Amino acid sequence: MTAAFSQTKTIDSLRRNIEKAVTGKEKLAGIIKLSEQSLNPDTLLPYVQAAEAIALKTNDKFSIDQVRYMKAGYYVRKNYIDSSLHITDSLLADYKNDRLHQKFYLGLLFFKSKTLDRGNRYTQALTQLYSVVQTAEACKDTLIQIQAKTGIGWVQMEMEQYKEALQWLQDALHTSADKKFYKNYGALYSNLASTHNALGNTDSATYYINAAIRDARENDNLLFLATALNIQAKIFIDSKQAHLAEAPLQEAVAIRKKLNDP
Repeated sequence: MTAAFSQTKTIDSLRRNIEKAVTGKEKLAGIIKLSEQSLNPDTLLPYVQAAEAIALKTNDKFSIDQVRYMKAGYYVRKNYIDSSLHITDSLLADYKNDRLHQKFYLGLLFFKSKTLDRGNRYTQALTQLYSVVQTAEACKDTLIQIQAKTGIGWVQMEMEQYKEALQWLQDALHTSADKKFYKNYGALYSNLASTHNALGNTDSATYYINAAIRDARENDNLLFLATALNIQAKIFIDSKQAHLAEAPLQEAVAIRKKLNDP
């Protein structure tokens, strides 16, 4: 696998770790971590194929299923929604009552909701997300609760139900007092900014988009940063400050080119 230029320091570091890995187990763990980053699907595919070969050699069911989950993620990136859901539903059936891998199951539930949203199946996505919140609360998984509540807010934004979206996004923001759950999670701040902007709350929109941009820069998350910069530009335009929109738009375009994410 020939590495293209580094998208972020984190991705570059993960790639080096994979190259340095001595055992198949170490290499597989590294590839799984890499697959969680914002990679172009064509960049991800060789890693998925390598992971499949390693997992099959281990003959370990959970390792094989982790790679199947990774492949479902690849299919979503390619917009093959039904193929992704087919794998995800199969894994959900296998792990529904598996207490040992409860976190993996919760991750699958949330991933399915994101896949449904990606396929514009908003009603199904919301139903799935409500279920994820309930399951995460029962399992006391704070991170998944925050992500699922943010997801509900996002879907309602897409449906232009901004007041309802704001309630869920604020609920996500106040789920925990522990700031570690919100580090490198610009999606929440960006969604709050977009929702406030849609409701005409310019000051609140500005506050949250600045938080999103700051978080993305601090954590070297270029995808979140590009998204936040685009939202910032829209806030400027909507508040009749169009002359300020050019700088964030230019930076966002440069980042998208670097990420090969048009």
